[in-house]
Amino acid sequence: MNSPISLLLALQDKDVKLSAIKAKLASAPLEIKSISKEIESSEKRFDEHKAEFKALEAKAANMRAERKQLEAKISKYRKQMLETKKNDDYLALNDEINRMSAMVSDMESAELQTMMDLDVGRETLEEHKAECEHDIAMLNGRIWEIKEHLARLESECEDAQEQVAEAESKLPEIFLHAYRKIRNSGKKFPIVVRNDGEKCCGCFLKVSAEVASKFSDPDQPVLCEQCGRIMYAPHSES
Repeated sequence: MNSPISLLLALQDKDVKLSAIKAKLASAPLEIKSISKEIESSEKRFDEHKAEFKALEAKAANMRAERKQLEAKISKYRKQMLETKKNDDYLALNDEINRMSAMVSDMESAELQTMMDLDVGRETLEEHKAECEHDIAMLNGRIWEIKEHLARLESECEDAQEQVAEAESKLPEIFLHAYRKIRNSGKKFPIVVRNDGEKCCGCFLKVSAEVASKFSDPDQPVLCEQCGRIMYAPHSES
């Protein structure tokens, strides 16, 4: 028949495994959230590049519209020149046409540069798009892998919980109560530790002679007076 201490150690071993699985289950959604933020950042960066390109397109369209308006005025003034009979009006219209023609020339040069910038911007935008799509595909792949792993972990967690419950069912109530009390207090593993004869191997502090004398009763859990862990003498493991 197994001793209470060996049963406690078996329970602790299964409980440690269950806790590790639960920790992974808890971290998975956080990892997915972090990756989702990376996806959002990638999309945001592409949207910013796209907005810059759209702004350049709008600039080119405005420049073209302004140039065409000016060219329409030049055509109008040239028609007026043919119709006017006053020399002063003719000269004034001619000066205005010359001034606007110079403006049109400058605008055409600026428009040409903007069109060249658009060609470069269009190519750069396609590169950013391909990069964004690649990054998002990779990140979505990671999320899919995590979700697959999460499904396996959930199954493992159910099995581990059953094993813990089975191990608990084999323990005498007094030992199970002591174990659960320490476990529920938030104490980190290990909860069940050896006593080397002088000190607790959990907190490594010296144990009083009064506490050490309790090891003679195998039917009672012995608690460290310093850290509260359940202690056992080496011979009680079997």
